[in-house]
Amino acid sequence: MSDPLVIAGHQFGSRLFLGTAGYPNRKLMLDAINASGTAMVTASIRRISLAGDDESLVDLLAGKVKFLPNTAGCQTAKDAVLTRNIHREFVNRNPTDREEAQMAKWVSLIVKFGALVFIVFVPSQYAIYLQLLGGIWIIQTLPSVMLGVYTRWFNDWALLAGWVVGIGVGTWMFIDANLTPKYPLAVGGFTFPGYAALYTLILNLLVTVVLTLVLNAIRRPTPIDDTVAADYHA
Repeated sequence: MSDPLVIAGHQFGSRLFLGTAGYPNRKLMLDAINASGTAMVTASIRRISLAGDDESLVDLLAGKVKFLPNTAGCQTAKDAVLTRNIHREFVNRNPTDREEAQMAKWVSLIVKFGALVFIVFVPSQYAIYLQLLGGIWIIQTLPSVMLGVYTRWFNDWALLAGWVVGIGVGTWMFIDANLTPKYPLAVGGFTFPGYAALYTLILNLLVTVVLTLVLNAIRRPTPIDDTVAADYHA
């Protein structure tokens, strides 16, 4: 195709993304990349050597193509999100391929070590409590994640406030109900036992909608959405 592919301000002369796994040997992989004319290759972070040896993909392909790290090196979505979003946004906005791969490995190691400590030292009953509480917490992301896919009407700060209120009230309900997700909601002399996650989700949505109306009414500046329709088409 004659028109270049532009992603996040980077221009690519080829729309072909080529993988680096499954080749019989390193030489065949390099020959395939050169012959394809690709401008970007995918690579499992776990397979990128950071020791500075001659076999490192970073060294062999530096300056020739861009790397698109996949989540195989992180192993979990949490590792991938932290590496690509949080670290790049708040710690190092312009990491090199080597620095990004190193951070992913450290995050993966820390997460695994934390899981091991949890398994060995935390009583199993606490794991059940956290699992039940996790159901209340995770559903609080629904307004920003699910509704945010379909509309940009909600104010970003309102979404954050609704999430904080949902998390806080949901945790309080869980503790007040003797560490169970079933909460007896008392209204006008009547008691309605139900799932705390549902109650807090409704509260989350109410806070989000009301604050969105208020913040939009006072014309509080909202972050600019840099995406355009062309970004969603190959």
